[in-house]
Amino acid sequence: MTDVGTSNRFLSGGDRPHFFRYAARLYSSDQVYRGLIDFAAIGVVVLLFMHPPSIDWFRGWMKPEAASPSKTFEPARPSSAPTQSTTAATDSAPSAGGSAPVSANVPMPAIADVRHPRLWSPVLLMEIDERAFQSSELEDRQRLIKATQAHQALRYSEMFDHLVGARSSDPNVAFMRGLAAFYQIDADHYSRAMAQFRSAVAGGHLQASALLGLLLVAGPQGVNKDVDAGKRLIEAAAMKGDPMAQRFAGIGYLGGDFGVLDPFKAAGFFKRAVAAGDLPSMTHYAHMLFSGAVVEKDEVAAEQLIERAAAAGLTVAQETLGIWMLDRYKAGVVRTPSEGIRWLERAYQNGFSITALTRLAIFYASEGRGSWRDQSKALELFRMGAAFSDPRSHFGYATAFHFGYATAKEPAKAYTHYELARQLGWSKAVEARQKALEDLLSPSEKASAIEAAQLLRRALKPIPRRIVLQRPSVPLPTSPWGP
Repeated sequence: MTDVGTSNRFLSGGDRPHFFRYAARLYSSDQVYRGLIDFAAIGVVVLLFMHPPSIDWFRGWMKPEAASPSKTFEPARPSSAPTQSTTAATDSAPSAGGSAPVSANVPMPAIADVRHPRLWSPVLLMEIDERAFQSSELEDRQRLIKATQAHQALRYSEMFDHLVGARSSDPNVAFMRGLAAFYQIDADHYSRAMAQFRSAVAGGHLQASALLGLLLVAGPQGVNKDVDAGKRLIEAAAMKGDPMAQRFAGIGYLGGDFGVLDPFKAAGFFKRAVAAGDLPSMTHYAHMLFSGAVVEKDEVAAEQLIERAAAAGLTVAQETLGIWMLDRYKAGVVRTPSEGIRWLERAYQNGFSITALTRLAIFYASEGRGSWRDQSKALELFRMGAAFSDPRSHFGYATAFHFGYATAKEPAKAYTHYELARQLGWSKAVEARQKALEDLLSPSEKASAIEAAQLLRRALKPIPRRIVLQRPSVPLPTSPWGP
C-alpha cells in the first residue's frame, strides 16, 4: 500500500531525491526508460553525423548577424584581387600521394545519396564477383563472363542471350539470370529475379543473398517485403566477407532501412567493405572519418578515400572531390581551381552528372577569379542542362538572359526559364527575379513567356541517369549533352 504522506512529500519536493541520482536509479532499474534514453542518444549521434556543425555554424550561433551567404547562383560581381591569405595558399589541391590537412572551414560536400543513403536507390552499384565463376563448368564460365560484360555496359537485355544453354542448377547462372530479370521492365520481373536469387542462395551464392535481402528489405511497390528475413540474408553474406553485402548492411543501419538507426554498426560494416576495395563504401566511410561523429576524426584519410574512389571512376566521388576543390578555392585555401574543374568535367562528361555540370557552370558564372571567370562557358553549360528537367540549369540560364551575361538581355526569355525553374521546384528562389522582370514586360509578353514555358516543359528530357562507375574497359553510351 502506497504511503500517501511519503508520496505527497515527493511530489511537493519535501524529500525529493537529487534529479540526476533519481535518473540514474531509473536507468538501471527500468528497461523501458533505459531503451528510450539509449534510442535518444543514438538519434543525437546520427543527427550530428548527418548534419555535423561546422566552425561557421558555431560562429553564426555566437553572432547571429554573421549569417553565411546563400549558395544560390547570384549575379556576378567584379572579382577582387587575391587577399594575402589567398596568395600565401598552396598552388594546387592536395594529391593522394601527399595530402595536406583539410581546412576545418571547408567541409566535405554533402552529396545527398552519400550522406543520406537508402538501400533502394537508382544509383546503387552492383559489382559482380567473377571469382565465384571458378566453380562453374568451363562452357558456362564463358557465358557468365559475357553476361557480366553486358551488365557492365548497361546492356541488360543481352544478359539473357549470353546465358542461353547454361545449367539452371548452377548458382552462378541462377544469380546472373536473376540480375538480368532485375533490370527488366515487365510486370513480374522482380518476382522472377527473387525466384532466381532464392535458387542461387540455396546453392550458397553470397551476392545473391545480398540482392535477395535488398529486395526483401527495401524493394519497390509490388514486392512482398520481409525486413527481418532480408536483414538476416544481408548480414549473413556480409559476415562471410562479401563487400557488396557489407555496404548494404552499412546503408541499412545508417539510413534506417533495417528499422533501427545504428551508425556505429554501419561504420563497422563500411570499414570492412573499404578494406575489401568497395568503392561506394569509401565515400560513406570518408564522411564518417571527416565528421568524427561516429569514428575517430581523420580528415586526411577521408580525403584519400574520396580521391581513391574518384580515380577509380566512381562518379559521386568525382562530384564530391570536384566541389570540395572549388570550395577550397573560394575559401582561399588553394590558388587554382584547375583540379576541381578537372574532376567535375570528368563527372559530367564521362559520368553524365548534371550535378557536376551545373556546379561547374555556377563556378564560371560567379565564383572564378580573373581568367577563371568565364561567363561564356557558364552560358553554354547552363544551355546544355536546360534541355532537361533540372531547375538549377533553368535558373542559371534565365539569369544569363536576365542580366546579359555573355549574351544580350532578353527579359521574356529569362522569365520563361525562371518559370520553368519554378514549375520544377524552385518557387522561392525565382519569385523575386520574376517580380523584377514583370516591370519590364507587358501583360501580353508575360503571358507569352508563361505559354512558352508550358510548351518547353513538355519537350524537356528527364535528367540523365548518372553512370555510377566509369569503367575504362567499357565504351561510354552516347552522351546526353549533344554535340
